[in-house]
Amino acid sequence: MMTNLPTTVDGLGGLAEEGAIVLAGALATGAFGVARARIAAMFGRLGPNHEAGVETQLDADQELVRDAAPEEQDEVRQDIAPVWRGRLARLLRDCPEVEPELRDLLAALREALPEERRGWVQTIVARDNATVYGAQGGNVIHYQGAHAREVPPPDGAAADGGQAEA
Repeated sequence: MMTNLPTTVDGLGGLAEEGAIVLAGALATGAFGVARARIAAMFGRLGPNHEAGVETQLDADQELVRDAAPEEQDEVRQDIAPVWRGRLARLLRDCPEVEPELRDLLAALREALPEERRGWVQTIVARDNATVYGAQGGNVIHYQGAHAREVPPPDGAAADGGQAEA
Protein backbone atom coordinates (compact mmCIF):
# COMPACT_ATOMS: atom_id res chain seq x y z
CA MET A 1 0.00 0.00 0.00
CA MET A 2 1.42 3.39 -1.02
CA THR A 3 -0.01 5.76 1.57
CA ASN A 4 3.11 7.69 2.58
CA LEU A 5 3.86 9.59 -0.61
CA PRO A 6 5.25 13.11 -0.13
CA THR A 7 2.85 16.03 -0.29
CA THR A 8 5.03 18.22 -2.48
CA VAL A 9 3.93 19.37 -5.92
CA ASP A 10 5.77 16.37 -7.37
CA GLY A 11 4.14 14.16 -4.76
CA LEU A 12 0.69 15.43 -5.71
CA GLY A 13 1.54 14.91 -9.37
CA GLY A 14 2.51 11.36 -8.48
CA LEU A 15 -0.72 10.96 -6.55
CA ALA A 16 -2.70 12.18 -9.58
CA GLU A 17 -0.80 9.71 -11.78
CA GLU A 18 -1.39 6.84 -9.36
CA GLY A 19 -5.04 7.82 -9.01
CA ALA A 20 -5.55 7.85 -12.76
CA ILE A 21 -3.95 4.43 -13.19
CA VAL A 22 -5.92 2.85 -10.35
CA LEU A 23 -9.18 4.50 -11.44
CA ALA A 24 -8.73 3.39 -15.05
CA GLY A 25 -7.94 -0.11 -13.79
CA ALA A 26 -11.19 -0.13 -11.84
CA LEU A 27 -13.36 0.68 -14.86
CA ALA A 28 -15.64 -2.22 -15.82
CA THR A 29 -14.68 -4.22 -12.72
CA GLY A 30 -16.49 -4.79 -9.45
CA ALA A 31 -14.27 -2.12 -7.89
CA PHE A 32 -15.88 0.63 -9.99
CA GLY A 33 -18.79 0.96 -7.56
CA VAL A 34 -16.32 1.88 -4.81
CA ALA A 35 -14.86 4.65 -6.95
CA ARG A 36 -17.74 6.34 -8.74
CA ALA A 37 -19.57 8.08 -5.91
CA ARG A 38 -16.45 8.97 -3.94
CA ILE A 39 -14.57 10.47 -6.91
CA ALA A 40 -17.67 12.42 -7.95
CA ALA A 41 -18.15 13.74 -4.40
CA MET A 42 -14.54 14.96 -4.32
CA PHE A 43 -15.05 16.86 -7.58
CA GLY A 44 -18.35 18.19 -6.21
CA ARG A 45 -16.35 20.36 -3.83
CA LEU A 46 -15.29 22.41 -6.85
CA GLY A 47 -18.87 23.44 -7.54
CA PRO A 48 -22.41 22.10 -7.91
CA ASN A 49 -22.11 21.00 -11.55
CA HIS A 50 -18.83 19.16 -11.14
CA GLU A 51 -20.21 16.13 -9.32
CA ALA A 52 -22.81 15.28 -11.96
CA GLY A 53 -20.34 15.97 -14.76
CA VAL A 54 -17.75 13.62 -13.27
CA GLU A 55 -20.36 10.89 -12.76
CA THR A 56 -21.34 11.23 -16.42
CA GLN A 57 -17.70 11.04 -17.54
CA LEU A 58 -16.97 8.04 -15.33
CA ASP A 59 -20.02 6.24 -16.70
CA ALA A 60 -18.97 7.03 -20.28
CA ASP A 61 -15.43 5.81 -19.61
CA GLN A 62 -16.77 2.63 -18.05
CA GLU A 63 -18.90 2.02 -21.14
CA LEU A 64 -15.86 2.51 -23.39
CA VAL A 65 -14.00 -0.20 -21.48
CA ARG A 66 -17.01 -2.49 -21.22
CA ASP A 67 -17.82 -2.18 -24.95
CA ALA A 68 -14.24 -2.94 -26.02
CA ALA A 69 -13.24 -6.47 -26.91
CA PRO A 70 -11.60 -8.17 -23.92
CA GLU A 71 -8.18 -8.07 -25.57
CA GLU A 72 -8.56 -4.30 -26.17
CA GLN A 73 -9.78 -3.25 -22.72
CA ASP A 74 -6.30 -2.59 -21.33
CA GLU A 75 -5.51 -0.35 -24.30
CA VAL A 76 -8.72 1.61 -23.70
CA ARG A 77 -7.79 1.98 -20.02
CA GLN A 78 -4.35 3.26 -21.05
CA ASP A 79 -6.01 5.88 -23.26
CA ILE A 80 -8.34 6.98 -20.45
CA ALA A 81 -5.73 7.22 -17.67
CA PRO A 82 -3.90 10.39 -18.89
CA VAL A 83 -7.20 12.28 -19.06
CA TRP A 84 -7.95 11.37 -15.45
CA ARG A 85 -4.40 12.26 -14.43
CA GLY A 86 -5.05 15.81 -15.62
CA ARG A 87 -8.43 15.97 -13.92
CA LEU A 88 -7.07 14.65 -10.63
CA ALA A 89 -4.07 17.00 -10.78
CA ARG A 90 -6.41 19.98 -11.20
CA LEU A 91 -8.62 18.70 -8.37
CA LEU A 92 -5.62 18.39 -6.05
CA ARG A 93 -4.38 21.84 -7.06
CA ASP A 94 -7.76 23.56 -6.64
CA CYS A 95 -8.99 21.56 -3.65
CA PRO A 96 -5.93 20.21 -1.79
CA GLU A 97 -8.01 19.11 1.20
CA VAL A 98 -9.20 16.07 -0.83
CA GLU A 99 -5.68 14.57 -0.78
CA PRO A 100 -6.21 12.28 2.26
CA GLU A 101 -9.60 11.19 0.94
CA LEU A 102 -8.11 10.36 -2.46
CA ARG A 103 -5.32 8.36 -0.83
CA ASP A 104 -7.89 6.41 1.21
CA LEU A 105 -9.97 5.74 -1.90
CA LEU A 106 -6.92 4.48 -3.81
CA ALA A 107 -6.05 2.12 -0.98
CA ALA A 108 -9.63 0.78 -0.99
CA LEU A 109 -9.60 0.41 -4.77
CA ARG A 110 -6.31 -1.47 -4.77
CA GLU A 111 -7.81 -3.91 -2.28
CA ALA A 112 -11.00 -4.27 -4.33
CA LEU A 113 -9.29 -4.72 -7.71
CA PRO A 114 -8.71 -8.19 -9.04
CA GLU A 115 -5.08 -9.29 -8.73
CA GLU A 116 -4.37 -8.81 -12.46
CA ARG A 117 -5.51 -5.15 -12.27
CA ARG A 118 -3.17 -4.31 -9.37
CA GLY A 119 0.09 -4.66 -11.28
CA TRP A 120 1.89 -1.81 -13.00
CA VAL A 121 3.86 -2.06 -16.19
CA GLN A 122 6.60 0.44 -16.83
CA THR A 123 8.48 0.65 -20.12
CA ILE A 124 11.59 2.79 -20.22
CA VAL A 125 13.60 3.35 -23.38
CA ALA A 126 16.94 5.14 -23.41
CA ARG A 127 19.04 5.97 -26.45
CA ASP A 128 21.77 8.34 -27.58
CA ASN A 129 23.73 8.23 -24.30
CA ALA A 130 20.63 9.07 -22.28
CA THR A 131 20.22 8.14 -18.64
CA VAL A 132 16.85 6.84 -17.54
CA TYR A 133 15.52 6.19 -14.05
CA GLY A 134 12.27 4.59 -13.06
CA ALA A 135 10.51 3.85 -9.82
CA GLN A 136 7.14 2.41 -8.98
CA GLY A 137 5.94 3.10 -5.49
CA GLY A 138 9.21 4.62 -4.36
CA ASN A 139 11.75 7.32 -4.96
CA VAL A 140 14.78 7.66 -7.18
CA ILE A 141 17.54 9.76 -5.69
CA HIS A 142 20.38 10.61 -8.03
CA TYR A 143 23.46 12.67 -7.25
CA GLN A 144 25.55 13.99 -10.12
CA GLY A 145 28.13 16.67 -10.77
CA ALA A 146 29.66 19.03 -8.22
CA HIS A 147 26.89 18.41 -5.71
CA ALA A 148 27.26 14.63 -5.83
CA ARG A 149 28.10 13.00 -2.57
CA GLU A 150 31.20 10.83 -2.74
CA VAL A 151 30.78 7.46 -1.14
CA PRO A 152 33.92 6.37 0.72
CA PRO A 153 35.39 2.98 -0.19
CA PRO A 154 34.63 0.10 2.15
CA ASP A 155 36.99 -0.47 5.09
CA GLY A 156 40.31 -1.89 3.95
CA ALA A 157 40.00 -0.77 0.32
CA ALA A 158 41.92 2.06 -1.30
CA ALA A 159 40.04 4.75 -3.21
CA ASP A 160 41.41 3.39 -6.51
CA GLY A 161 39.93 -0.05 -5.85
CA GLY A 162 43.17 -1.70 -4.66
CA GLN A 163 44.02 -2.72 -1.12
CA ALA A 164 44.94 0.01 1.34
CA GLU A 165 48.46 -0.14 2.72
CA ALA A 166 48.80 -0.92 6.40
